[in-house]
Amino acid sequence: LVVFKRELRPIPGRLCVRVRGEGSALLQISTRYNVREQGETSAFSLNHTVTHIKEKMYSIGICTRWLRTQAPSSNMALVTIKLPSGYVASPDELDALKRNSGLQLERWDIDGRQLFFYFEKVTAEALCFAVSIDQDSVVDKKQPTFIRVQDYYEPQHEATVEYSLDQHP
Repeated sequence: LVVFKRELRPIPGRLCVRVRGEGSALLQISTRYNVREQGETSAFSLNHTVTHIKEKMYSIGICTRWLRTQAPSSNMALVTIKLPSGYVASPDELDALKRNSGLQLERWDIDGRQLFFYFEKVTAEALCFAVSIDQDSVVDKKQPTFIRVQDYYEPQHEATVEYSLDQHP
């Protein structure tokens, strides 16, 4: 069996295929768009709160639920929090979240200003947790950033919200 795989550009476009020989052949074409279909609802609900705890410290509270009725839960779920410029999260606090058995948090990662939380699944019951962030450097004109929850294996099932610390002095 010989497999050829090629990405086609530009789309839309024309594709011409010529084959010669004997035997069987299979031509498979996949097209995928990351555009929500009209009338399609999000697979997750996603709510957040931002609380000013003390000078240079905020708490970001997150609650998510699985909304699809076709399945009782998502697959592994990935929650991504992009931190505002100049803010960091404490690895010790993130480890404490992992030890909370009720969350079913498999692991967490930090990559630059992004926090990644890998949950076993998200069900129709609200999954809520909070992360404290501390200011480690002063940044003027902070821009809004985002929180996203998505099914790890079907990333088109997702919900995203924007948040800003400037709205919570």
